[in-house]
Amino acid sequence: MKKIPVLILLTVLVFACAPQVKREETVKPIPLSREEQEKKALEAFNKILELTETGSREEILPRLENAYIDIIKLYPEAPLAQESYWRLIVIYTRDYAPPKVEEAEAAYKNFINSYPDSPFKKEIEDTMVRFYYTQKLWDKLLNIEIPYIKEYIKTGELRTPAHLFYYSEAKYGLGDYKEAEKGFRTIITLFPTSSEASVAKKRLEEISLKK
Repeated sequence: MKKIPVLILLTVLVFACAPQVKREETVKPIPLSREEQEKKALEAFNKILELTETGSREEILPRLENAYIDIIKLYPEAPLAQESYWRLIVIYTRDYAPPKVEEAEAAYKNFINSYPDSPFKKEIEDTMVRFYYTQKLWDKLLNIEIPYIKEYIKTGELRTPAHLFYYSEAKYGLGDYKEAEKGFRTIITLFPTSSEASVAKKRLEEISLKK
């Protein structure tokens, strides 16, 4: 019997024991261009519209949620990804009972970090503000409104009563009546015919009874 040299035998054994690299693991997908993302996002969005016609909103809710998440993950450069954040947050805060607070807040945070200058920022922020207000989550509402109040103090400009109103309502809800009273009085002075001023007057009456 012919003997195999030791060196050759060791080489064969080393290669035989080496892990096999799969070809598909070494091939990276080519990222889609912005134009391609916009096209595919629109196709996905149209499928969502078709989905809404297949059953009640409650029945298709999980599928809608996943569909919007897919658009956000797969086509982040498409404008529809930004709109999908808003629609997703609406689902979390208005459609689910109880609301999915953590999911809504995570989506809101990711949106702000990803698209700080998005035209959907106001719409999404308003959705979160109204949600916190109706749920009486005063601390969370205050955190959103404080930057606007600081800007008002700095510039002295207040275009609408909304931010000061929600700030004052949060302070009222937290029991800081002195700060809430200042806010409500400012609203009545600057925006006397607004609906916020009407509520502010009622709050001042309630505060006077607490003194």
